[in-house]
Amino acid sequence: MWLQIRMYLLLGVMFAIVYSVAVVFLPGGGFLFYGVLASGMLLLQYLIGPRMIKWSMGIRYVTPEEAPELHQMVDELAQAAGIKKP
Repeated sequence: MWLQIRMYLLLGVMFAIVYSVAVVFLPGGGFLFYGVLASGMLLLQYLIGPRMIKWSMGIRYVTPEEAPELHQMVDELAQAAGIKKP
């Protein structure tokens, strides 16, 4: 519960900072302006999100030759779940 509270507080602080900067440097923006700004930020997040996750988690793809046991395990689990191997 405390983690959620901190997350919402941090989100609120970040929103306040971005909104304050927008008001100071871009005065007179209306609803349309802020809608376009929010859409642009969402698009940017959508585009760089996967790269940020890969970087933060330290993802490294392995070939079947490098880790045959891992690939065999994933094959078996995917087959048991009835889905394609990721």
